[in-house]
Amino acid sequence: MPISPYDQETRQQAVRLYFEELVDGASSKAAALPAVKAVIGIKTSTIRNRARAEEKKVDVAVKQTDAEKNAELITLRKENARLKETNEILKLASAFSPRWSSTAN
Repeated sequence: MPISPYDQETRQQAVRLYFEELVDGASSKAAALPAVKAVIGIKTSTIRNRARAEEKKVDVAVKQTDAEKNAELITLRKENARLKETNEILKLASAFSPRWSSTAN
């Protein structure tokens, strides 16, 4: 693996500036690259590669979050069905039980 001429902090700053440029109104990803290069002095290919790697990390995190949400949704739906069934059983049972009155002697 080749050694990078840029330290980790500089690369992180370049990626951060790149995404800020995109948010602040750069017309495209390609237009954001030269703006970051002008500020930090890192080659555009390095910025692009680092930004893509960061986007992949975010995509993986989002996919994991979606999978967790889907698993929780399935669990909650099963529990909801079980509770509805229990509620129906209790309704039927209460129909056959005598009613107690507080005024009965």
